[in-house]
Amino acid sequence: MREIAGPEDGRSFCVYGCGPDTHDARMAAEKLARAGYGDVLEFRDGLPVGGEFVFDMDKIACTNLAGDPLHDVLVDHLRSHDFFDTGIHPEARFVIGSARRIGDATAGLPNLRIEGELTLKGTTLPLGFDAVAGFTGDGLPAAQAVLAIDRTMWNVIYGSARFFRNLGMHLVNDLVEIHLRIVAK
Repeated sequence: MREIAGPEDGRSFCVYGCGPDTHDARMAAEKLARAGYGDVLEFRDGLPVGGEFVFDMDKIACTNLAGDPLHDVLVDHLRSHDFFDTGIHPEARFVIGSARRIGDATAGLPNLRIEGELTLKGTTLPLGFDAVAGFTGDGLPAAQAVLAIDRTMWNVIYGSARFFRNLGMHLVNDLVEIHLRIVAK
């Protein structure tokens, strides 16, 4: 962490680095994406006021098929043009635009509203979600959130009944859950 004076009011402004050992991002739709790098969060008065998370899409993994012969087939398919096309789009990125406290939040409920932009498969769209934020025992900012995105909005349309008919057992849900857990270092 490095601390610098705030530009307009002299309040402290902290910049935290994050790395793959301090956060976890999971996409759940029978699939799991993990790993980020080069992440920076900027905090003012305990709120993230900026920053970004960059996810290495080539590190897509599938935990529910570990040891299964179909594991590598599925992971290769997720990396292909049918899904995330990691050869052309090796990164996904979330850039924080703003954050505000949620008024009457009680302990254990979301207390922070985060707005920003998610770039996935070359498409950038606004994304907002609620998070539970606080501090670790060591005084480091931490946050966690679970949010659902409609993957088809980011051009991930494989197996979507919105785009294809008669899918049968090949139907893939359009909603993908993203589980975030972030601890600044």
